[in-house]
Amino acid sequence: MLLSRAPAKFIPNLLRHRYLAIAVALNIPGNTVIGGGGGISLAAGMSRLFGSWRFVLTLAVAVAPVPLLIVVFGTNMFR
Repeated sequence: MLLSRAPAKFIPNLLRHRYLAIAVALNIPGNTVIGGGGGISLAAGMSRLFGSWRFVLTLAVAVAPVPLLIVVFGTNMFR
């Protein structure tokens, strides 16, 4: 239904690849303007467009670079 009423060419691609769009939205600088990670997750859950396990997997992949950097380089990179 959302796809049929989408106005532009860009919007249908976002709806088809909505998990990728959420991962990007969680990582863009300035996402606090739209509520930060919690606000984005809340809006995604309220829209009911995302399956629970797929969203959790997307969230894990989206935030994985920071913990991986800490595991590889340790906390010395922050000094």
